[in-house]
Amino acid sequence: MRNENPFSQMIRYLYILLFFCFLFACAGSTNTAKPIEPSVDGEYIQLSKAEFLDMAKYPEKIAQVEIVDLYDDSGIIMENDTSFIYRYLHGEGFDLLYTSQGNWEHGARIFSLYVRKDTIRYQIDKLYYSTENGQYKITERIKRIGE
Repeated sequence: MRNENPFSQMIRYLYILLFFCFLFACAGSTNTAKPIEPSVDGEYIQLSKAEFLDMAKYPEKIAQVEIVDLYDDSGIIMENDTSFIYRYLHGEGFDLLYTSQGNWEHGARIFSLYVRKDTIRYQIDKLYYSTENGQYKITERIKRIGE
């Protein structure tokens, strides 16, 4: 075995350390996002706008969620209203199939949009919940529907 100076041994150890750091960094960069599944009782999982945007990078992972912090409470219902989720997904290449609107059991109004991209289909709802002070709590939800 030959004698190496301490500097060259240190460089060799540094290269080995850098190799393992690179290896672990690459292993952590894969997409391991799991779909957010609906709860056992079929309720929607409530997310913030920021949490939804993180998840929406992988639209195939979205299962059944409701975004609760998109809008301030309002005293009016907009008849020609737009949907934050729809605008986002439309920008990602989803096509609008059809829309519907009506009253629903927890509030004054629901607007629904149905979108598709390849084999992925979603129902997007903009919901106006009735509140005790006469205002409407407005949220949006998205649910993956049949292929």
